[in-house]
Amino acid sequence: MRANLKRNIRRILFVFGGLVTLLLVAALVVILFFGQTSPLQLPNPNGYDDLTKAGQAVRGNLALVERNLDDVRALVASARS
Repeated sequence: MRANLKRNIRRILFVFGGLVTLLLVAALVVILFFGQTSPLQLPNPNGYDDLTKAGQAVRGNLALVERNLDDVRALVASARS
């Protein structure tokens, strides 16, 4: 009786594991073959031109590590005007 119960539980777990594996493989197939077919489009304009213009608008020495707080405040004040 006890051996029969162990065999039945083992069989149920084996079938359940097989079904879970089958579902995972099916989900993987669906994702790989029926997923998004075209790549995402990048926004146009993408902002690169604005970034280069901002970089060209920077004036002065920006080595902020070597500056003290008053120098940084003066630099920020000159950039605001």
